[in-house]
Amino acid sequence: MIKVNLLRSKGPNEAALEARLNAEREAILRKEAFFKVLLMVVFTVFLILYENYTTSSLRDQTTIVQGELAEIQAELERKKSEIVGIKELEEQSVRIKNKLDILKTLSRLRLREVKSLDFIQSIIPNRIWLTGVIYEMEKYRLLGGSLSADDLSEFLDELEKSPYFSDVVLVKTTQETSNAGSIGAFEVSFRLETGN
Repeated sequence: MIKVNLLRSKGPNEAALEARLNAEREAILRKEAFFKVLLMVVFTVFLILYENYTTSSLRDQTTIVQGELAEIQAELERKKSEIVGIKELEEQSVRIKNKLDILKTLSRLRLREVKSLDFIQSIIPNRIWLTGVIYEMEKYRLLGGSLSADDLSEFLDELEKSPYFSDVVLVKTTQETSNAGSIGAFEVSFRLETGN
């Protein structure tokens, strides 16, 4: 087999030219590498300077924000103590309101009882007298005396008609004889109406 070199053979000028071109290429590559390294160093220095500047700025902002946070926390603590005070006042207000409601209810009940006693006093006939008035659990018991059964009957009728009372019952009557004549003792019970 025969090998044929189809490439042109290089002459002495061409070899020198090629060596010079290779040297120029290497010089260009070195320059490019130097500029690349220089560019990387400059970029790195710029990055470090930028980072220091932004870090410093961020530290300043962090200090400001921490100061604001401390102020807000101090104000929050003040507000918490105010809230505790307000809650105590609200609880005290509720207790006072409850006491006032109880006092109003008691006052209303006493007024009702006073009105009922005043009504009893206004309807008692002249010939009847009371020896005892017992009030327990919205129920009255009247003990007294009467000169006639008609007066007692009239008194019981008036009690039954009254809007203040219900369940009027004559519990017992007894006749006693004295120097002045016949006297009737009685006991009446009835319930105080809650609506009045």
